Amino acid sequence: DASAGKAAYTAYCTRCHAEEAIDKTHIAGPITDANYLALISDQGLRTAILSGRPEEGMPDWRGIAPRPLTDRQVTDIVAWLASLRKTPASPNTASSKEKSHE
Repeated sequence: DASAGKAAYTAYCTRCHAEEAIDKTHIAGPITDANYLALISDQGLRTAILSGRPEEGMPDWRGIAPRPLTDRQVTDIVAWLASLRKTPASPNTASSKEKSHE
């Protein structure tokens, strides 16, 4: 459920991954950027959420106190992030448009 994922992302993730410029309160920067999301798979997102990125200061969300993320919340967050990806244009789309202008 992408809408539930957006709510969970807002509640749990924006503290570090807000859209604002990286500063002391938004230490990791946005991961909602379509270019970043195009480079990482859904499984890669899920793994990062579940395992954390200790070298980057990101917690392991399976055991974070006081409330760890549930499996459903993780799935919903991944669904919402995946919905932000830009879909690449079909290679045939450009040639169809070019032909129509000839």
